[in-house]
Amino acid sequence: MNDNRSAKFRVGVERAHFAPILTDPINLDPAATGAVTPTYGTPIHLPKIRFVNVTASNTPITVYADNAAQFTTISKGEKTAEVERFNISNEEQRLLFGYKQNADGITFDSKDSLPTQGAFGFARKLGDGTWELVWHLKGVFTKGAENATTQENTISPQFQGMTGTFVVRQCDGVTTVQINTDEASQSVIDNWFSLATLQKLYLEADPTSGIGGASANIPIVQMSAALTENVTKAQTDAANAATAADKAKEVAENAAAVAEAVEASALADAAAEAAKLNLAKLTGDTKPAADSKLAK
Repeated sequence: MNDNRSAKFRVGVERAHFAPILTDPINLDPAATGAVTPTYGTPIHLPKIRFVNVTASNTPITVYADNAAQFTTISKGEKTAEVERFNISNEEQRLLFGYKQNADGITFDSKDSLPTQGAFGFARKLGDGTWELVWHLKGVFTKGAENATTQENTISPQFQGMTGTFVVRQCDGVTTVQINTDEASQSVIDNWFSLATLQKLYLEADPTSGIGGASANIPIVQMSAALTENVTKAQTDAANAATAADKAKEVAENAAAVAEAVEASALADAAAEAAKLNLAKLTGDTKPAADSKLAK
């Protein structure tokens, strides 16, 4: 069997693209499955790419207990992409960095220039002749250092760089998607840098089932439904507890009223008996005194 895995090293890069991200919603309604789908603008080709280096800011965290390491997890941060190209045109600077241009064709970088959030895609060539096709789905670019060196007898080409910072999407928590051309369908490969494909690249219930489709919404919808169920149950429990508290308060108030009535009745009886005794003393009638509860 011919095993080309040893030739899966990277030997080139080309076909860089950038697509503005228009919406990145959070799905709060489990019935609105379409609400979790991000939307993008048309991908723009960024020609003459020379270099791409992507690093991930992942911090290992080790948790200790009983005087020993118990488990290790990862805190995932942003991804940084260092990109070098022949040149970044004024049109591209307006798209990527938010620069402005007036009617005279003068480009302005001002305090109000904000970079455009979007997706960055490119193709890595592998040593066995296949390709890795990549999209980093949400981030911004800033312009790199601008250098200029005098021309001497030997020309030294000077290139322009830019730095991208990419974070997770709100709609599905994904930062990056990629395929290998020896594992994907030809239709996906041919249309990887199209808007139609980019719109479909959101998290699926079953990653082995291909890309896109309504099933892509299932994990988020299920999580949202479970969250909604828990919130509804908590709200119901809280309402029931409040009703029970109101009833207990009402019972307590009724009990207090009954106790006050009993006490008042006893005081009234005692006052009546005292009055009888007093009357008997005044009249010399001994029978009421003998029958009196107070006398006993």
